[in-house]
Amino acid sequence: MLARILFGTGVILLAIVFLPAARPFDSPGTGTIVRVNERGDTVFVANYKKNKLHGIWNSWYPNKQVCDSGRLENAVADGIWKGWYPNGVQRFEYHFNAQKLAAVKDEIRRQPKIKYYALSQMKPASAAWYFDAKNIFGIPQQASSSLLLSQQLQYKPYAPEALETVAMLNAREGDKLYHPPFTEGLLHGTYTRWSPDGSLLETGLYLSGLREGMWEIYKDGNVKGIGTYKHGRPFGEWRYYDTQGKILYWKRYDAEGKVSEVHPFKARP
Repeated sequence: MLARILFGTGVILLAIVFLPAARPFDSPGTGTIVRVNERGDTVFVANYKKNKLHGIWNSWYPNKQVCDSGRLENAVADGIWKGWYPNGVQRFEYHFNAQKLAAVKDEIRRQPKIKYYALSQMKPASAAWYFDAKNIFGIPQQASSSLLLSQQLQYKPYAPEALETVAMLNAREGDKLYHPPFTEGLLHGTYTRWSPDGSLLETGLYLSGLREGMWEIYKDGNVKGIGTYKHGRPFGEWRYYDTQGKILYWKRYDAEGKVSEVHPFKARP
């Protein structure tokens, strides 16, 4: 069952359309789509503007636990995007900026002599890898091999019927992988991830798509690393601690983000 609210000129029309689960539904134009499963539970609520996701998005797991929540600007993630595991523990909280993404793409296309964004200094296909939504959420993707610049920089938004597949994948793999309903977004602001038991995995800051400044990262669930990023690469000294807060070792990274020195700490007798 698909509930659709269409907004006309000064008139609000409400239409209920019954469709088989395997059959794609029509383009919503501008309005709200509410997708309901066979039990009558809401699967997702999506807002559209001119055939693109625009506005608030929410989806739920089969157990009625919220899966994700956020806002989109013309099919691009914008603002705070939150996600949860099926057990109710928060999974992530990321900040996206659709306006920044448009500015980065514009600079890559124009290729001015003076470039403001670090991403625009990369090859277009490599830069686009950083705003590929699947890559952002841990589903590795290869850089585009297209010869056309427009295709290297643009990830085609999901069709309305494809959102059914996204919801199905999250229902099946929600404890392992998260599949976003959008195809591109630029991280800009605070970034935090948690494990299914609620323990912190990593937290830090993104600036225009790249990691920057101080970060805190946990390895193997019990080793905490603290250090800085510069233009998306680890830089300078990183220190690693055990669960008791005792330093285990430190690493030094060069300007290319490669380890130049490692120094282990030995317990005193």
